[in-house]
Amino acid sequence: MGGLQARKEPLSAFGSARRWKEIVDVHGSLDATRARLTSIYDDWWRRWRVRYYDTLLDNATVISRTNKMRYAMVLAMVNDIDRVFALRQRLNAELNGTVLAFGLAAAYRDSGNKWPVGLNSTYAVFTLKRFDMDPWDPAAGRWQYENESSSRAIETDFGRLQISGGILYARGFDKESGDAKKASNDGLTGDFVAWPALRAVSRASGGK
Repeated sequence: MGGLQARKEPLSAFGSARRWKEIVDVHGSLDATRARLTSIYDDWWRRWRVRYYDTLLDNATVISRTNKMRYAMVLAMVNDIDRVFALRQRLNAELNGTVLAFGLAAAYRDSGNKWPVGLNSTYAVFTLKRFDMDPWDPAAGRWQYENESSSRAIETDFGRLQISGGILYARGFDKESGDAKKASNDGLTGDFVAWPALRAVSRASGGK
């Protein structure tokens, strides 16, 4: 194992070999190692199949609770895929947000350039209600929509932007609604704004 690790990190050859010699006396058996590896994959499989709001997702993952000495070989071979779950959640937020934003824009044009009072008025004709699910809301709640009559400032990845009209946003990774005062493209900090397109607003105001 020390040699395998040293292939990727040649400078760590001496240290890694010494570490594995220390681990060999406390490492789990082959059967225990296989069982732990199976538990890690089973845990991921269950988490992948449940909805975002399931309480199972609040529990610590099996890989995060795996002893670093007893199952060192498992952890050396398997990378945590928490990032994959986060990316899937973002992808669904982008999909749902795009569908709802399309409905808002269509309703805006259909009513003579007037923003809808709420998302309810866009259902069936311009969009589908089943997309109105905030993937970061623990209560399986809906997206937030506001119709701003006056311009307001939002801190974004593109700097501070002035927004007016319809604003559609989800809670973001922290699961807290920040009233869209701060937003990021990935939802990791602040809220996730689906409409208006913040990059387009930035470019229109002379940004990148």
